[in-house]
Amino acid sequence: MNLIQLGTNTGNDHVLEFVKLYNNQLDNIILVEPISELNNTIKENYKDYNIKINNSAIIPSNWSEGKTNLFIVKPNDKARELEKSWEYGLPGYMSFKTSTLDENWIIKQDTYYAEHGSSIKVDALYFDTLISLYGISKVDFLFLDIEGMDCILLDSLDLSKYEFKFIYWENVKKSNNLETKLKDLGYKITQSNDLQQIAYKTEYENYIQNFGQWL
Repeated sequence: MNLIQLGTNTGNDHVLEFVKLYNNQLDNIILVEPISELNNTIKENYKDYNIKINNSAIIPSNWSEGKTNLFIVKPNDKARELEKSWEYGLPGYMSFKTSTLDENWIIKQDTYYAEHGSSIKVDALYFDTLISLYGISKVDFLFLDIEGMDCILLDSLDLSKYEFKFIYWENVKKSNNLETKLKDLGYKITQSNDLQQIAYKTEYENYIQNFGQWL
C-alpha cells in the first residue's frame, strides 16, 4: 500500500505515528515538503523507515505548474542561534511552523508573519505529476496539512482515480461540494472539534483507531 503526506513540515506528527504502526503494510511512503531546509529533520524523524522526500508544492489542477510563491515564517539568524530564546523575536523552534501558498491565510493565522514573514520560490506540481514521478497507480492513504489549501486541492482532484481509501485533511475552508463528492463515492466522513476530518472506505475503518476521538 502507498502513503502520501502533503505538508510534512518536520515530520514529527500523527503521520509518523501512523507509519510506526503500519510500516510493514506500506510499499511507498512519500513525504512532500517544499521547504528543503527541513529535509534533514524529516530524515532524522523517519530514520527507521524507508521514505521518499519531495520538495515541491502540490497545486490545484487549475493552477499552472512551474514555480510558485510559498509564504513562510522564518526567524532571523540571531533567533536561530539562540533556538528557544524570545529575546530576539521569533524562537528558533517556530521556524517554518507555518507555510502556505495562500498569503492571506498566513497573514490571518500566524502573528509572526508581519515581522518574520517572507516568500520563496518552489517547484509547483500537480498531484498527477507527483504520482507519475514515483510510478505508482494508486494511493491508499492521503494526509494533507497545507495551511488553508486542503479543501481547495482535494476539490480539484479526481477522487476516484487513485483509489484513495483513507483521506485526512484540515477542513478550515469548509467545502460542501467536496463532502458531497466524497459521500457520492462511498466514503464515510468523521470530523473533530478542531476541524480535522477523515474520509474513509468502510473496509478501512480499522485504520482510524489512532484517531479515536472521532469515533
